Amino acid sequence: MRIVDSKLSEEQKQRDGREKIFAIHSNRLVLHLVYKALPESFFNISSDLTSVQINEIQAVTSKFLKSIISETSNLYPNSYPANTFRNVTKCQEIVTKILN
Repeated sequence: MRIVDSKLSEEQKQRDGREKIFAIHSNRLVLHLVYKALPESFFNISSDLTSVQINEIQAVTSKFLKSIISETSNLYPNSYPANTFRNVTKCQEIVTKILN
């Protein structure tokens, strides 16, 4: 979770306008998608993550943020991101579009 949050913080600094707002308010949806995408070996609590694993988590985080921005902009172009990510139905629709 800390790696995803750190990467999203970096993404916020690199973006502006609506995309920056997405990086802020989609944090838990991104985390959900990252957790689903990672292999079980990443969740072994008896060992620390390797630098390769950390890099993969960061790359997957960026990928999902881009997908969320794209899909949400297509599905809900006039919706304020903070409100979109509070709506379970909208989040489910976004996830469905991304994972299909």
